[in-house]
Amino acid sequence: GDQLGLVDATAWFNPTDTVSLWANYDYLFAQGTGYYAHGIAVAGRVAVLPDLGVAVRGEYIREQSSASHGVLFLQSDPDITVNNGHSSDIWSVTGTVDYALTEHLKVKSELRWDRANGNGDSNSITSPGNNQFPENNPNDFSSIDQLVWLIAAEYVF
Repeated sequence: GDQLGLVDATAWFNPTDTVSLWANYDYLFAQGTGYYAHGIAVAGRVAVLPDLGVAVRGEYIREQSSASHGVLFLQSDPDITVNNGHSSDIWSVTGTVDYALTEHLKVKSELRWDRANGNGDSNSITSPGNNQFPENNPNDFSSIDQLVWLIAAEYVF
């Protein structure tokens, strides 16, 4: 069968004890299908206090579908019946606040905004070529924007 490939490169830089910078690039492909996706992410974190940090991250993904592979990252408009040559662009911006409760336990809150569009052909009259996020209903892809809020606890031992 077709081989899948993934190339991943990450770089980070800590110019001071309180500032951390990071960048990542990924390339995913399915050999012999024409499918590929590549993405880049950049981030920075500042330690505001010894136990409190604030970070921001930006991400971009470009996905090119193929007839034999379809799409992986973003559900297409349900009216799209032709996946060959359909491309998607996804942008995200995330803000994070983290606080260390103990040496091993950290709580985080993230707010992320995503935006997506599609650039392919569609049989849909209402939204030709758009990739969209579901709005409260998995079958209702009517929004090109998405806002996600998350609270997490991270225990490292």
